[in-house]
Amino acid sequence: MSTSAGHFGEYNHIYLITKNGFITGVCDRAHGKPAVGFFEEPMMDLAEPLREPARFSFAGPITPPDQEQSIAVGGQAFPVTGQGHSTHPMGFGRGLVYQVVASDRPGYSAVLLTIELPERVRYSLRWVSEGQAGNAFQLQHGVRVTVMGDLPWFWDGSACTVETGIPKGA
Repeated sequence: MSTSAGHFGEYNHIYLITKNGFITGVCDRAHGKPAVGFFEEPMMDLAEPLREPARFSFAGPITPPDQEQSIAVGGQAFPVTGQGHSTHPMGFGRGLVYQVVASDRPGYSAVLLTIELPERVRYSLRWVSEGQAGNAFQLQHGVRVTVMGDLPWFWDGSACTVETGIPKGA
């Protein structure tokens, strides 16, 4: 993983702030808003024996989609409207896929962040929530996070956590 500070995503849109390979914030630069704390905890390996974390990853842009493409998550379709990016570990670790999508709120920007996890891990992101309605969280400066996914997750008041199991058939 990278050992420097940087960003992941479209810099002049919504992007993630990263440091030492971990997510440390989210920023809506398109609307001139300050960064908000959005902290990725180190992934916990639940397998035996423990696996060696990847030291390197590869990242790059996703080929721009045609205008009719959409991404389905949790039974909801998100029309793709801009550039995407991905980063994947070279070994054991989590991957990220970032895609600019249409917002359901006029005047707002939206991105879809997919976190790809290996089997048998516990993964957490934490943030300060100013309000919650089901799976939607209101953060500072008008940033809204909606948690959607295939796996059950839980919110403990400061962190959203998910655990992966063993894939079927293994």
